[in-house]
Amino acid sequence: MDGMNKYVAELLGTATPVLIGCGSVVLGGYGGAFPLGMLPVALAFGLAIVAMAYAIGPISGRHVNPAVTISMFTAGRMGGREAISYIVAQLIGGIVGALAIVIIVSGKGGGYDIATAGLGQNGWGAGIRASMEPARRSSPNWFRRSCSPGSSSGSPRRRRTAWSPAWSSA
Repeated sequence: MDGMNKYVAELLGTATPVLIGCGSVVLGGYGGAFPLGMLPVALAFGLAIVAMAYAIGPISGRHVNPAVTISMFTAGRMGGREAISYIVAQLIGGIVGALAIVIIVSGKGGGYDIATAGLGQNGWGAGIRASMEPARRSSPNWFRRSCSPGSSSGSPRRRRTAWSPAWSSA
């Protein structure tokens, strides 16, 4: 039973930020109808993560994210079976958090249409691309080139420039 505690902790640790963070977006509105701005959402996510760090950190190490678990596995700090168990618990926790939001908003006055309003997802699409255009245009040319395909250190086209770090390949 003691070994199961860390998986239950990861499940609850993932469900909590999903419920509190995404729930703050769902219940508070988003987009043009976001009355309070992004600060309350940032605080909701941040405080949920900090609360889970203190609550489940001593039990499971508080990964709460499959990416963290994969990095711990890659670094050799956990075995394959344990990593898979953590990831399964985290995925179930995310689903539990989302289901809790659905249960809460189903009782919202005036009804709630998940198909049109969503569950707090970010909505990557044409609008986000257009909003990123000023940042892309204002970024320095060397930054855009360094982030473009074929610019990795293994690329034969890469040449040393004044701003290249000493450890990069020539």
